Amino acid sequence: MGRKIAVRLLLLVLLLAALYGQQEIFAREDSQGTHAEREDTDDLEGGGDEDEQTKADTDHSDQEGQEETEQEQPPEGDGDDTQEKPPLPYEVSYGEPDGEEQYYTVKPQVTILHPGETGETVYILENAAGALTEGRISQPGGQAVIEPEAFGEGENRLRVWTEYAPPDEEIQTLYERELIFKIDTCPPSLDMWVEGGEGWHQYQADVGYKVEENSVGSGIKYIAYYVNGQEQERTGQEMGTFTIRQASRGGQGIPVSAVACDQAGNRTYRDMQVYVDDTPPTVEISGVQDYSITSRDVQALFSAADDNGLASCSVQTTRTSPEGEETVLEEGEWNEETGRRQASQVFSQDGIYRLWVRAVDGAGLQSEARAQVIVDKQNPVIAYVDEMDGTWVKEFCWDRPVAEIFTDFTSYTYRLTLDGVPYLPGQTVKKEGRRLLEAEAVDAAGNRSRAAAAFVIDHTPPEILFEGVENGVAYEERRTCTVRLGNSSDRIKEIRINGERQALETDTDEYSCTFEEHQVYSIRVTAVDRAGNEKEEAVMFQVVPKQTLVDRLLSPARQSLGLEEDGFKREEEETREGATGERAGDAVLPAAAAAALLLLIPPCAALVRRIAKKRGV
Repeated sequence: MGRKIAVRLLLLVLLLAALYGQQEIFAREDSQGTHAEREDTDDLEGGGDEDEQTKADTDHSDQEGQEETEQEQPPEGDGDDTQEKPPLPYEVSYGEPDGEEQYYTVKPQVTILHPGETGETVYILENAAGALTEGRISQPGGQAVIEPEAFGEGENRLRVWTEYAPPDEEIQTLYERELIFKIDTCPPSLDMWVEGGEGWHQYQADVGYKVEENSVGSGIKYIAYYVNGQEQERTGQEMGTFTIRQASRGGQGIPVSAVACDQAGNRTYRDMQVYVDDTPPTVEISGVQDYSITSRDVQALFSAADDNGLASCSVQTTRTSPEGEETVLEEGEWNEETGRRQASQVFSQDGIYRLWVRAVDGAGLQSEARAQVIVDKQNPVIAYVDEMDGTWVKEFCWDRPVAEIFTDFTSYTYRLTLDGVPYLPGQTVKKEGRRLLEAEAVDAAGNRSRAAAAFVIDHTPPEILFEGVENGVAYEERRTCTVRLGNSSDRIKEIRINGERQALETDTDEYSCTFEEHQVYSIRVTAVDRAGNEKEEAVMFQVVPKQTLVDRLLSPARQSLGLEEDGFKREEEETREGATGERAGDAVLPAAAAAALLLLIPPCAALVRRIAKKRGV
């Protein structure tokens, strides 16, 4: 039992000795451990980034220093009050990073406090450019302030420690720590432009951008653009384009803004107006109906409008005259009323008017409208019908093409009738009598024309009448012959008497002539009517000396004996070829027959006298 107690006491003494010998080591380790513990805590709160510095609130800087002091208690003495105590830990106070990702966008101010009476607090600040700011604090309760100007852009490293030299010992370094301050006070540069210029764009506009950050900056985090205040896209690319598809209204630009943000939270804003037009202008032609035909003056009104404004308007009107000549009319003056541009033209001359209006807006979008109108104030022309009026024809057949009968500048409808019955060109009509041909045409403009012709169909030849003579009759001493036509509208074309053409009055239907010379007369008459029908008639008669009754009775016997020549036969024989030779042989009668006939003459003459005496002749 006593042995166990003695062993326990020995172990307790050895433990106390070990604790006393390691007091200074534990103090140093506590100081370093507190620093490491704070960094670990900051790492846990900041997401585990080794380069992120610990967060410290300026309002709690004193408390932080107090905590550090409490955490880094100097090594406990062995109870000897005459031995020098180790220095107290220093205190560092600074503001918490105001930016993102543990960055300062405003350079901080750092205060270092040396609270103890022993030791010396040493600090060194090195910025990204390699510049050093250093100092020592040895006065009890003394402090050093590192001004914001000492910090540079980029990463700044602050090392702080305490140097302490115990009596008769070498200088010791206590409470050493390093603080990192990431500084980025410069926002990125942002350049933005509209591809193709700042004017109007069709349907969409591409906006280009370029973001640049200095070499020691925190780096670009994102670029976002907004249209009408609404975010459209966010990207991390430092150069590129984004497309604006919204359309302008009322000629106003689209508000477009962009923001470039770096890792520290610095932002650069850019605003601009983008002009996008997705609607072509509206154009209109009023006052005319497309492809209409009219017989009145036409006033055409041209109008053009665009919500975002017009760049240009133009009108081109071409007139084709009825003769085929083409001219371009003057455009006229455009006037702007209630946001619309208007112009007008008046068409009063006959012709085909082709209208073309075109409008272009600021974005280059264009619209056009076309129309055609025909002005026709003239009536259709009906040809050849008047030529038939009052004519006489053997038969009627209208074989002219319709296009030759009716002509007009525009289209037309026609009606052709004969005696009120529709007549088709090419039909032949032979029925005699008076006929009435009527033609009517109405063009597309409503102009109307009429034509009529009265004519006579006559295929009966003229009637020729001989008055005063008869065919084959002999007349004594003298005879008057009159030639008449059955219709006074007919005319005698030709009269030949014994082959000799007679002089006639123009368009005469009657001819008279007296014949006194003793001979045979042949009258040949040719007559023609107004329809062109011809007829030829002839009459033959003889004028002889005045004869007694005996001569008349003996005349047939004399002619039979060849003693008296028959004038009609002679006339007929003369008309034949070779008539002379044949007559010589036939006219000679036998002598015996002639002598016998002569013997019969005296008795016959006596008989004739007796008969005449009895009748009182």
